[in-house]
Amino acid sequence: MATALLTLLLALLPAPRPQDPAPTPPAPAPEVVEAAVEGLEKAFAKGEAGERVRAIEAAAEVADAKVVDLLARGLDDKELEVRSAALEALRFQEHPSAVDALNKCLRKKGHQKIDDKELAALILAVGQHGSATSLGLLSGGALDRTREHSTRARIQALGHVRDPRSVEELIALMNKAGGGRGGAGSLFDRDFRLSLWALTGTDEGGARESWMRWWNDNKHTLELPDEPAETPRALAVQWRAMWATPRERQRERHKDGNGPGRGRRGGS
Repeated sequence: MATALLTLLLALLPAPRPQDPAPTPPAPAPEVVEAAVEGLEKAFAKGEAGERVRAIEAAAEVADAKVVDLLARGLDDKELEVRSAALEALRFQEHPSAVDALNKCLRKKGHQKIDDKELAALILAVGQHGSATSLGLLSGGALDRTREHSTRARIQALGHVRDPRSVEELIALMNKAGGGRGGAGSLFDRDFRLSLWALTGTDEGGARESWMRWWNDNKHTLELPDEPAETPRALAVQWRAMWATPRERQRERHKDGNGPGRGRRGGS
């Protein structure tokens, strides 16, 4: 019940505008940066996975370029728990250089044979920043139904980059996927619908043919609304829950009476 209520509360939040450049957050106090840097450097030097995870979590909200560089070191760690912690920290890190670190990692790992769920988490972390600098990494190629998690993440991430080129890429991917029962198109229909709705404010359902007709009618005059629509309500709830930040989730939990700090840092 609490989870359902939280999801509904998240739907009331103002929708983010990821097409705008992320504002530079206020600089943290020098002593805060120094403590974060010292903790990360010490943890990475000692080699204990648990200490590295704790140092990453402690430094996650310190918006500083040097901290981001050290957090990014965890993306290539040999231990999955450390890589996951670093990815989570950089996904929601407010310093502008965080998306550059994530883009670099996706450029490196995007074609490697890494675990599909880990790749999906990386793609969603990139998409969280909603940066047009990521479009080249999220675009091109066909859909791979054998890599369901990362393919769904790719479609979802494109929907969070508020740029007309995202719509064009989603339509191209949908066209490549095709339709028909049991095909790749049907496997990802809901993801295409959600991302295209979030970008355009239009809901043509899950049918590929409907979206193709819409695209042919609108591609030359397409203008994206500033933010996702409020209806259909079910789509709005799902979208905002997917991209809510830890601070938003904590605030809504607190309003829900569950208190702060209970639950995951973010959604996917």
